[in-house]
Amino acid sequence: MKKNIKNFILKKHSGDAGYISLAVSFIILVVFIVVLLFTYMYGILAMNTTDNIDLVMTTYCKRMETQGCLTASEVDDMKNQLSEYGMVDITVSGQGVNTTAKVPYGDKVSIVVKGDLDYFNSAKMTDIKGTLLFFREFLNDNNFGTFRNRTMIKSGTSKC
Repeated sequence: MKKNIKNFILKKHSGDAGYISLAVSFIILVVFIVVLLFTYMYGILAMNTTDNIDLVMTTYCKRMETQGCLTASEVDDMKNQLSEYGMVDITVSGQGVNTTAKVPYGDKVSIVVKGDLDYFNSAKMTDIKGTLLFFREFLNDNNFGTFRNRTMIKSGTSKC
């Protein structure tokens, strides 16, 4: 029995050198690499978008620290900048926000931004917007690439 198995394994088969299985393995490898590259690119762009949102919030927090408050027009400007990066349904609150009354020197100032982050609407995601749209249609899920009820907070100390 052992000898028969050994002969069967070592017996040369005509014409088939395993090219079909090699080709299938190569195709699977290429698909896997493409999926990995897309996932990596999406992750980098998502982090870049989040960093830009954080930078906008930091800019307005520093402005609030030096002025003691953020006026309604400054809050509207901040909302417009945040919407460029995919934020929708934005509400801005915090101590010293939407007021002309300055926060006293040394007191805490804070900006609390709440809203939905939709990467499909982000200016940074224009390179993969078609792919996001494909996945939304394929999965029949309009929330693909959307983070609901996101809350971000920046705080500092009034220097005014």
